[in-house]
Amino acid sequence: MSIRIIVAPDSYKGTLTAAEAATAIEEGLRATWPRIDVETVPLGDGGDGTVEALNAALDGRWFEAEVRDPLGAPVLARYGLLPDGTALVDMASASGLILVPENRRNPYCTSTYGTGQLLLAAGDRSHHVVMGIGGSATVDCGVGMARAMGARFLDAQGEEVRGGPGEFPRIREVDFGETARLWRREVRLEIMSDVDNPLVGSRGAARVFGPQKGARPEDVPGLERALSHLGELLSIEADRDVRKIPGAGAAGGMGAMLVAMLGARLLPGAELALDLVRFDERLPGCDLVVTGEGRLDAQTLSGKLPLVVAQRARRWDVPVAVLPGSLEPGSQAQLAERFDYIEPCFEVGKCEGSPGRVRARVALVAASSRLATRIRGGEAHSTRR
Repeated sequence: MSIRIIVAPDSYKGTLTAAEAATAIEEGLRATWPRIDVETVPLGDGGDGTVEALNAALDGRWFEAEVRDPLGAPVLARYGLLPDGTALVDMASASGLILVPENRRNPYCTSTYGTGQLLLAAGDRSHHVVMGIGGSATVDCGVGMARAMGARFLDAQGEEVRGGPGEFPRIREVDFGETARLWRREVRLEIMSDVDNPLVGSRGAARVFGPQKGARPEDVPGLERALSHLGELLSIEADRDVRKIPGAGAAGGMGAMLVAMLGARLLPGAELALDLVRFDERLPGCDLVVTGEGRLDAQTLSGKLPLVVAQRARRWDVPVAVLPGSLEPGSQAQLAERFDYIEPCFEVGKCEGSPGRVRARVALVAASSRLATRIRGGEAHSTRR
């Protein structure tokens, strides 16, 4: 009777996609452990690459739409459509940081308009849309997205305010428009977020994410004022304080706009991803789960994908091995309480660019092979105390 193994990694950021990592792990396991039954389930927790992983895991189809990139230039973005009719949208495909040259990154100039266009395209095919909002280039509180879907932002004279965050303090009235009202009635929108930051404050979008998207230190106070003012108006429209909702600050405030305008549900990305692939239904009869990501550290314990995979597997008493690209010094004892086997690759986290992808894959295959050797060699079953 063969051993049944589920391979369910996140991406190894900067080197391997989740699907590429899953293939490499399977190769390494089979090289040392031939008589195994392996099921690969590439995953993500809402960051860029999550939609690609889920669409691959669930045999979805790809569709393309021409939209505006964060600086307004045309770009082809794609979304997935699953066999059950669910549409998968990746915000980074339309409004991602990767689409903006480093010397042009400035959250006062970048817009989420293309994300709104992509949502409209996906909504034409589906009444259930799941969107990952990691990796954005923007801190516009989703205003660009809202404009693409017909919303208007008006000043004290009833004239439309068309600019970016620098113009937000002029806004006195928000009109979401008929398209948004129709969407709210007919489309169920769920947001996969890998952060729980509120819209404003010390952990808010301006202070935490602004610098990541090109904001200089002197830019941050203005962004904070813009988001605070707009958040107040959105809270009136939503009849709740959207500024304090966990995840409202995700993607530069996109979370707040999606809740206020479209009635979206902000959900922990890892949990939603595992639900989409029906992970718990795959666990009965499984002998081992193997997961991984680029770096394993204390932040992993705050709800990153490998931890959630381990928690789900533990409910079925299935042991879990994790293959991190690198391991934070001093974290192994704490992490060993959550994972049965930890087999770091180390060199994966140091690889960058195209040549690094090859080295990363080789390192991950080797780590998987070492893991199989350890388990087959009868080492202690669990690292947990």
